[in-house]
Amino acid sequence: MRRIASFLAGAYLILALAVGGLKFLGQPGSLNEMLSFGQPIVVKVLYSSEKKAWLEAANQRFAATKPTYQGRSIQVQLVASGSQEIANSAAVEQQKPVALSPASSSQLAALRAEWANLSQPDLLAGDQPPSLVLTPLVLVGWEERAKVLWPNGSDQDFWPRLHDLLTDKQGWQKFGQPTWGLAKFGQPSPKTSNSGQLSLALLAYAYHNKSNNLTKQDVANLGFQTWLDEIERSVTEFSENSANFMENIVLFGPSKYDFVLVYENLAIENIKKAKRWGGIRVFYPPACLFSDNPFGILAAPWVTPAQREAALLFRTFLLSPEMQTLALQAGFRPSDPFPTLNLADSQSPFTLFAKEGLQKDLNQTLEQPSPEVLQALTELWLSGNYKNR
Repeated sequence: MRRIASFLAGAYLILALAVGGLKFLGQPGSLNEMLSFGQPIVVKVLYSSEKKAWLEAANQRFAATKPTYQGRSIQVQLVASGSQEIANSAAVEQQKPVALSPASSSQLAALRAEWANLSQPDLLAGDQPPSLVLTPLVLVGWEERAKVLWPNGSDQDFWPRLHDLLTDKQGWQKFGQPTWGLAKFGQPSPKTSNSGQLSLALLAYAYHNKSNNLTKQDVANLGFQTWLDEIERSVTEFSENSANFMENIVLFGPSKYDFVLVYENLAIENIKKAKRWGGIRVFYPPACLFSDNPFGILAAPWVTPAQREAALLFRTFLLSPEMQTLALQAGFRPSDPFPTLNLADSQSPFTLFAKEGLQKDLNQTLEQPSPEVLQALTELWLSGNYKNR
């Protein structure tokens, strides 16, 4: 009897382990988790390139804490990319990241819409991507030229006078400065960058004198299309991203550009080096558009539960007061107001470069356009064939 009881107990134990094992293997990624026991958890983050300096510095500090999850070390792999690529489902599937951090929430919304159109699962389901940092689109240019263009200050007729300068065949001669030649204006490409799309939205808001509810009907307005076409045909260069403009301003000064549209953080990052050419300044449009830089964690077939948890630990680290302070030093505005973060602090770039036009407080901010409106603006721009003119 004892042998029979022992046999039955052993059989029951084996059956229980088998059932438990089958349940475990039925969980997404669980076989990989079992086979990877003791191996580092690699978290690949696909992010928009303007955050490069901050994220790389933050990742070094994250690694220095020796982060672990369930006894396994965490390694974050940062991969810089254009925001438009991040918003492309085929590119995401090819890259197979664990997390996405484009420049704007509109890219994540466009990605979700693409998955829905393809009848594919929402790989961001179950996650509410928070904003990491904020940065508005600003105009960077030379003080002496701005004083000629806006003699009463840049808050007066900001877009109309810039439009007049760009579209007049006389260029600066019309404003009494013939030696400056034609106006040289740089704008990021809407085809490849979030800042390029925001540039078009900024111009659309300005033309229609709106601060919210930009619509596809506004984009289809013939008066707006003519006005935009006049500006876009005068653009000297459409860069793949706004970082290239600041690099060229640092290298070539006013000989390359009079004004460029870039993210505020990139202006801050390069303003000290650009000052060797003279009075470089940051100019804020009457109303600003922000990039909110979300961080979304994927629930994709290639992402294991351990990778999701590790990505969440990294995201929490980036939102800590210490890393938000680091972001502030890199020229970003914190996503949430921390009592310890003061934009007017003596070491804040908003204080250090106040003479160069940086503003802690902005008068008006614009509503983020819908993905459909941004797509309509991009299609309108592509129809003009400006990139290949």
